Amino acid sequence: MSAPPTSKSTTDPLAPGVRSHDKATTTTVSTETTVPDVPGVKIHNYLINVLAYVCNFLVVFLYTKTGLPDNGTLSNKYQTLVTPAPYAFAIWGIIFSAELVWTVAQCFEPYRSHPLVVKAVGYQFVFASIAQCAWTFAFGLEKLGLSLVCMVCILIPLLTIVSKISAIPSPSTTTTKLEYWLLKFPFEIHASWIMAATLINVNVIAVGSEASEAIQTTIGWLSLVVLFGVGIVAVIQKQHYRRVWVVPCVLAWASYAISKELSAPRDKIIETFSLATIVRTAFVSKIVAFLLILLVLVELTRSKFFSSEIESESDVVEGPGPGSDGNGEYSSLNN
Repeated sequence: MSAPPTSKSTTDPLAPGVRSHDKATTTTVSTETTVPDVPGVKIHNYLINVLAYVCNFLVVFLYTKTGLPDNGTLSNKYQTLVTPAPYAFAIWGIIFSAELVWTVAQCFEPYRSHPLVVKAVGYQFVFASIAQCAWTFAFGLEKLGLSLVCMVCILIPLLTIVSKISAIPSPSTTTTKLEYWLLKFPFEIHASWIMAATLINVNVIAVGSEASEAIQTTIGWLSLVVLFGVGIVAVIQKQHYRRVWVVPCVLAWASYAISKELSAPRDKIIETFSLATIVRTAFVSKIVAFLLILLVLVELTRSKFFSSEIESESDVVEGPGPGSDGNGEYSSLNN
């Protein structure tokens, strides 16, 4: 018969097996080790999110091995009035790199039990990754209607994440630079680009259905209006901590790339649209890009030099929010 476990006294509240009733009370610890119950440590933190990222990465970069045409080929085939210049798609390198860092970071403490991971992201990243894999095959198979459905299914989880990470403060009521770039930025830039990609997908359907020049022009111009409106809404929130500065910056990137593409239009665009339509669209898309950047600069200046007025407005409307400027909330445009 084995001897009963021995006990020893300790005042360390973090020792395994401790049940502390009072910080000043001496407790008894068993030599039998137990697994500590860490709040927020779920399997999705260190396994499902990793699998989702790996699957998405492999599908996006290796799907052409199945014999499907690549996105560049299909983009040329379904050239729209608002298709950005090829260089604009280099943003995917930033998106995948940022999400790779997030995927690794969320496997370890203190991030795997961080509210921005557990509460804000949850399973939404998995849903977005699955939808992105589905879109890749749907677009590769030229199922354009289905590809739009998949694109919306990518956008919804990402917008859900962005909405939650803008509202959930960190435990110390501040978001540090490291926390921002690790836990917020990857989803802000991904969601922003998918907003633009969704509008392009709508235009692709119009091209695929061989809509008239008038219809394609209308859809293209409405897309620029929506793009501009979304960029404005993202930075005019009363509460500074709810502003997502990345959104107008990414949309400006997409809009300017549209103007660059139309500055040397491809044959299909010249065949489909009048020269006046091409020139006007290029001009408008460039203006949208400049106005969005100007808006960011103006609002950033207001938040820096007139922060007391902005905070007082926020307090009157909804009261002080977690992570406001006064509480040290960090965004991509803070110093």
